[in-house]
Amino acid sequence: VQVVQDVQTGTQIPTAQSYVDITGMSASITPTSASSKIMVQWSVHGYVPTAHGIVVVPARGSTRFYYDGPDEFEFYAGADLHFRISNQYLDSPATSSSITYKLQMRTTGGANTQVGSYGYPMTLTLMEIAQ
Repeated sequence: VQVVQDVQTGTQIPTAQSYVDITGMSASITPTSASSKIMVQWSVHGYVPTAHGIVVVPARGSTRFYYDGPDEFEFYAGADLHFRISNQYLDSPATSSSITYKLQMRTTGGANTQVGSYGYPMTLTLMEIAQ
C-alpha cells in the first residue's frame, strides 16, 4: 500500500460562494496499476459564524467528488462554532500515471468563515488500494 500525506497550517478565508483551492492542500500519487483505487481522506478545522456554512470537497484536477450532491460535505452552524470536518472518498482514477488531488472550499455566506484557524493542522491523505 502506498500512502502520501500533506499537512498544512494557517488560516484561510473563502471570500466567495464559488469553489477555491485551499492553499497548499494538494498531494500527488502514482498508482502501481490502472486498476488501483485511491482512498482520499481529509480533515479540516475551521470556524463558521451564526447561520452560515462552509463546504470542503476533494478534487482531482477540475473534477470535484460527491456522493449525493454538491452540498453533502457542507458544515452548517446555527451558532458561532468551531468545527472539524473529516471525511473520505474512494476514487477509481483508472490510470497508472501521477494524479494530483486537492481540497477546495466555498462559503455559503458569512465574511468570517475560515479554515485552518488557531493553528490546527489540516490534512489530506492518499492511500492506494491495489486490486
